[in-house]
Amino acid sequence: MIRHVRLARAAAAVTLLASFGVVALSAVPARAQRAPNTLLRRVAAPGGGFTLLLPEAWSVEADSGAGVDFRARTADGRVSLSVLAARGEDLGGGPALAARHLLGDALAREAHPAARNLRVTEPRPLPELARVWERRLAQSEEGAGVACDAAAVTLEYEEDGVLYRERLCGVVESGPQRWRARLLFAARTPASEWARWEPLLSHVLGSFTPRDAGGADLARDALALALPGESRWRNPFSGELDRGSFHFGRYRWITPDGDEVWSFNETFNPNAAPLLGRADWQKSLPQ
Repeated sequence: MIRHVRLARAAAAVTLLASFGVVALSAVPARAQRAPNTLLRRVAAPGGGFTLLLPEAWSVEADSGAGVDFRARTADGRVSLSVLAARGEDLGGGPALAARHLLGDALAREAHPAARNLRVTEPRPLPELARVWERRLAQSEEGAGVACDAAAVTLEYEEDGVLYRERLCGVVESGPQRWRARLLFAARTPASEWARWEPLLSHVLGSFTPRDAGGADLARDALALALPGESRWRNPFSGELDRGSFHFGRYRWITPDGDEVWSFNETFNPNAAPLLGRADWQKSLPQ
């Protein structure tokens, strides 16, 4: 009898934790485990140029002194999404670097000087991105006489005993006197965890507001980060359609500030015991 009471109490405790997105995986059978709730906060990038969704435990930093304009990362730094600073120089009579060579060699080694066994595994030219970028430049004075080359590369390298996988994209602008590299985005995870983190990195990059901040709308396609079950969800506050995915849950709740929580639990309600100390969550429905 005592044993049955203890089991019942343990099951109740697991159910309570799960309702807040915290699952004690060791306390439930493997077949009964379900993905916990996914909580994402909308945060402002340092400098205030844009906002984006990030897991609550992630941090953001800007102008790190290592050629990074902005970086969002996990507490241990093993998983990150970075916007690299633009760079360029006088042509000096020589040609500009091809985008794939700049990304896979110069930038990769500059960003990871301690990396060992660095190699490019998937170079991809992106001619359509180059054309789109040229059209954007043509709308400004700086676009006169400028030709563009774009690419994405996937790298693998060892750093501090960890094998990493990183995907970078960028556009190289070649003008009459100078070349410049822009739209430089990078997503990285431990190589063995890429499939686990790729959907979240895709969703974070798709959450930039405004969407074209720093070219994030183009970078998301260029990096080709997979997001299974992607769909559109009605924002109950603005009436607009937001990007989302059934990968994170069947039910989505958001706040007026843009925080969001996903759950596979039909009865989950973040207002019941106010999540993040607020009770203004509203359900967002898939369209």
